[in-house]
Parts: sequence; C-alpha cells; structure tokens
Amino acid sequence: MADIDDPKVRVYTFSIAAADVGLVDNPEVAIKLLLLPRKYPRYLQQVVGHRIMGVEATVKVSLYAVKRANLMKALPWMTGAGNQILMPATLGGDIYTYAVALALHPVDMGADLSEDITLAKAVCTGGLNIKGDGNGESVIPMEFTCYPDRGQLPNFVLGNLGAVVG
Repeated sequence: MADIDDPKVRVYTFSIAAADVGLVDNPEVAIKLLLLPRKYPRYLQQVVGHRIMGVEATVKVSLYAVKRANLMKALPWMTGAGNQILMPATLGGDIYTYAVALALHPVDMGADLSEDITLAKAVCTGGLNIKGDGNGESVIPMEFTCYPDRGQLPNFVLGNLGAVVG
C-alpha cells in the first residue's frame, strides 16, 4: 500500500458503476490486439503480416482502503439477498450482462478528470480473494475483463482516457 502523500507513487480511486470502492496504487490496464496471421502458402506458410481481429482488455488492481458496502458492486454475479455469496443464477449466461463502468481517478488530480481511465463495460472475472494477517489492512487483488460497449456497435468503444465525453 502506498502512502497517499508520497509524491513518487500515484494513488487512484477505484470506482465500479459510479460507486467508490477503494484505493489502488498500481493498476495494470492491458489492451492487446487480437491478430490472425496472414501466411504465404507458396513459401512454407511463412507469416507475411497479420489481420486485426479485435482487442482484448483487462484491468488488474490491488484494492485497499476498501468500502465493503460497495465492494459487492464489483461482484454482481456473486451476490444474493443480504451479504450472501452465491453461485451465479444464470449458469451458461452471458457475463456481459453484469458489465458496468470501471473508473480509475488519480487522487492527486483532484477534480481534474484529464488523466482518468474509464472502461465502459467491465466485469470481475478473477473472483474474490481476501487475504489478511490480522495486523494490517487487507489488500484485495481483483481482475476485470473489459468489453466493447455493445450499445455503440459497430464501433468498438472500450472506454476513455481522460474525461468522459457525452
């Protein structure tokens, strides 16, 4: 966990569906192209290029200073009545139906949203793993899979870097 006043470490607020869940100091946002090789059949299937087939996006965070009431908003597929932890009711269903906006906002930027990272549709696919030794605050690692917003197809909009427009 980072000291929020340490100028060498950037601390972010972490929000799901506009609910502040906690703080992170080392978010890992990965957006990767999905490529299909273009091969030249006359020359032993030599790869001569690639076709872009899509993108794959993930976000990995280690949460601390967690607001437990909002934590379960990051795991909507896992909650039941009260604080029960349940298996998803829709086995075989589309996990996209649980996807909501995920936002990372640098604490040192105050109200300035120019360095925010917002992903339009994200869902926690890494489960819940809470570890603690009883001597300090728990750190909760979480992994999210991000999807293009289906409401904006045929454009593949994953989210925004900077303030959300519109």
